[in-house]
Amino acid sequence: MADLVPLGALVRGPIAHAMLRSLMRDLNAQARLNGAPIPAWALPVYQALEAASGEAVLRPSTVMSASGPPFETVKVSGDDWVPVAAAAAQTGLSERHIRRLAQAGQVRAERFGGRTWRIDLNSLTNVLRRAA
Repeated sequence: MADLVPLGALVRGPIAHAMLRSLMRDLNAQARLNGAPIPAWALPVYQALEAASGEAVLRPSTVMSASGPPFETVKVSGDDWVPVAAAAAQTGLSERHIRRLAQAGQVRAERFGGRTWRIDLNSLTNVLRRAA
């Protein structure tokens, strides 16, 4: 059996760079698909791979949460992000109106698939307060 090489010796330069890009792409795709936030362990792993790559890879726009904005600035809990129907029931607005607000960028929202939206209730509440 051949001697095993330590992982740190293998994961350097372009290999670390490729692994980082692949991990970011896969975790972001999973987050968009099932609506779960990026796991808490991901950011330290991202940073370690970036350091091993020797390149500045991470920018706020490339490290996304399930909601789309940068990982560092958004903490998504399951209670804050709801489907359009639930947002409509809680606010008394029509589903169509909420979708229009989301499409216009007036509320934070994430689109899943072709027509399904998840709405940030805090953002929607702020819009309603400003309108009142």
